[in-house]
Amino acid sequence: MNKIYPFSAIVGQDQLKQALLLCAINPAIGGVLIIGDKGTAKSTAARALANLLPLIKANPNCAYNCEPDNFAAECHICHDNLDFNLISSPFINLPIGATEDKIIGTIDLERTIKEGKRVFQPGLLANANRGVLYVDEVNLLPDNLVDILLDVAAMGVNLVARDGIIIKHQSKFTLIGTMNPEEGNLRPQLLDRFGLMVEVQASIDPEIRTEIIKRRLKYESCPDNFFDIWHVTELELKEQILRAINILPNVQLSDNLLSFISLICCKLGIKSLRADITISKASKTLAALDNRLKVNIDDIHIASKLVLPHRKRIGLNDSQGLDNELLNDLINEAKGQSSTNKIESTKSQLDNSPVNTENLSDNKSNISIRASDNDQSTHIPSIVNTDLRFNLNSKNNLALSGSTSKVNNHRRGHFIKAIPDENPIKLAVNETINHSLLRHGNKLEVEKQDFHRQELMNKQANLIIFIVDASGSMSALKRMEVVKGAVLSLLTDAYQRRDKVAVVSFKGNDAKLILRPTKSIDLAKNQLTVLETGGTTPLAAAINFGVKQAIYSLKENLDPLIIFLTDGKANVNFNPNISLEADLAQEALKFSSLNLRSIVIDTEDGPVCFNKSVSLAKLLKSQYLKLDKLTSESLTLAINNYCLQSDF
Repeated sequence: MNKIYPFSAIVGQDQLKQALLLCAINPAIGGVLIIGDKGTAKSTAARALANLLPLIKANPNCAYNCEPDNFAAECHICHDNLDFNLISSPFINLPIGATEDKIIGTIDLERTIKEGKRVFQPGLLANANRGVLYVDEVNLLPDNLVDILLDVAAMGVNLVARDGIIIKHQSKFTLIGTMNPEEGNLRPQLLDRFGLMVEVQASIDPEIRTEIIKRRLKYESCPDNFFDIWHVTELELKEQILRAINILPNVQLSDNLLSFISLICCKLGIKSLRADITISKASKTLAALDNRLKVNIDDIHIASKLVLPHRKRIGLNDSQGLDNELLNDLINEAKGQSSTNKIESTKSQLDNSPVNTENLSDNKSNISIRASDNDQSTHIPSIVNTDLRFNLNSKNNLALSGSTSKVNNHRRGHFIKAIPDENPIKLAVNETINHSLLRHGNKLEVEKQDFHRQELMNKQANLIIFIVDASGSMSALKRMEVVKGAVLSLLTDAYQRRDKVAVVSFKGNDAKLILRPTKSIDLAKNQLTVLETGGTTPLAAAINFGVKQAIYSLKENLDPLIIFLTDGKANVNFNPNISLEADLAQEALKFSSLNLRSIVIDTEDGPVCFNKSVSLAKLLKSQYLKLDKLTSESLTLAINNYCLQSDF
């Protein structure tokens, strides 16, 4: 047994440990997403879970971890060798740079060449069968790979149909993903696909932190001795998991409690029906973990706190996380009315009517459930005026979701597809061999006409830098609010969350970075909460700051796009020894010499216009834009149009 840090030795983080145990007992829950800063025991807890998983009976040499009575069709090991032993459940770590072939499987080139026929090489999804698939920084994975992982985790089967082969094999695993929100969020559609979510934070209690440090130092000094100290506790947890797995199929969830779950989701405005299903599964698993055969309200309460928070991250204007106060009110009201009569009208309506605004707005019925395993009934508050409509954001078909800079056919980059080419710069080996096999009827005779080249996509993340005139009063505040909305919109649509956004404001005597380069919507919301305006206009200082930010982005291998929102007027020098005009021209020359992509958004309004932004755009060698109406939507659309036209 690997002497990794024991699960039971982790101090605090009770909700995290509970979520991991639930997924270990019931992989059908859909895995757990762990959100938190670095150093909050995310990886430690996930890896420690591996030692608690029950042993599985499998062939040690089998890449599919086949069950003794359920062999994968392509598994020659198990078909030819029935020597099954008890082995540790697999714990597979999926690297950030993993390709689709590595994950789902592909042609085994070596055996294909030797045997002259296509041979499948199983991927990580096969290796993780009946174990844990751990993805650190899951928010940095391309969305198509996350989609694959979540689909297979939900179905328990990996279907590979590519390169002339069709393979289907079992892939049941506990999916655990971790992410730091400062590195960018998952799209709401992907968040919804994770069964549970736990947000972890480092303790601010000195005693708890001291105990964490003591245990960690003991572990690092002698892992074997440390593990021995916790060995008995680990065995007890293992037995608890095994017992829960055995009784889970017999755990009962009453129809009334199921209706209560749906009521909670409706009252809290949860759009996804996955929430209802997952709360039901998690509630039953909680009962099994507690060695009970009936689900009670407390199980539903705990499960809701694990299932619902990430499903509230729907749009830019939605509050993040779960409304715990409302959830607690629902639970407490249900428990506190245990002597009321049973009323079935709401239950009937929920069972027989679609969940939408019309059905719910006038629904004032109640349902009755059992609060525990006894015969006492519980009154459930009615659904009143619950609006389940989505708040649709103004979006268009020019979204930035394809914004990451792309250059095809380079010698370096990410493989996207194979193209027939008799003189390839870089040979696509799999496709070349596959074409030969198809042409010769599974006989490998590679000729020039079989050659395929790799078409590569070189991706470079972008940094969009807003430089906003915050001088003045009401108009400046409006500009800042418009930029805030555009920032959140761009971050929401940023392709694979690789692109970053920064905001610089200038007023008074200098320019200031009010949002450092980030991919995180949460950080942007927090940093842009208070928007200060007023004072004079140091335009030259803003241009100088833009140069510094552009140089930073280039050093970080980011492709900068600088967006100035200004009327072009300046009344404060950056260089005090020269005139205002010379000062502006000098800083503009530094900027233009970098040949940066940039846009000047003219914010001048009123009956008399001086068109100074036109002159500024010429000095900066920037594109000039005058919007009919400056709004977050129009600004975002202008940026998206520019990005598409410039192959952004």
